[in-house]
Amino acid sequence: GIAHTRQRLLLDRDFHLALAALSGNRYMLRCVETVFERLILKRRSDGYSDTGEVPHREHLELLGALRGGDLPRAQDTLARHIANARARLLAFIETQAG
Repeated sequence: GIAHTRQRLLLDRDFHLALAALSGNRYMLRCVETVFERLILKRRSDGYSDTGEVPHREHLELLGALRGGDLPRAQDTLARHIANARARLLAFIETQAG
């Protein structure tokens, strides 16, 4: 339902904010906050949500790499996660335009 989707979106936001906070980079943290503000608005207006199984698996893989101290794997996982999220958002926008 809607509450479940909203709850997942908020948990997803919190995950990304915590990850950005680990960087110690306030600019990065503010950028992530802004992205999620826009995503939440996009979900409200267009129904967009990116909280499915693939992002969840990527989060688990990223956490595993960070816990294991495997920085190259964490960097690769994060780069793939960002690229996949971008592709999903662009695909969603294309379906809305058509």
